[in-house]
Amino acid sequence: MPLNNKATAASVITTGAANIGNTIVAIARAITSTPIPAWAARWFL
Repeated sequence: MPLNNKATAASVITTGAANIGNTIVAIARAITSTPIPAWAARWFL
């Protein structure tokens, strides 16, 4: 049982990390495909 629980936890963590990664990529794509206003560029660059 402990091994099974560890495997499940690892699977959940891996899936969660992948979902976070996909979300970051999606946000980055949305940002790069959207024209950045000059004021926003000044804030972030």
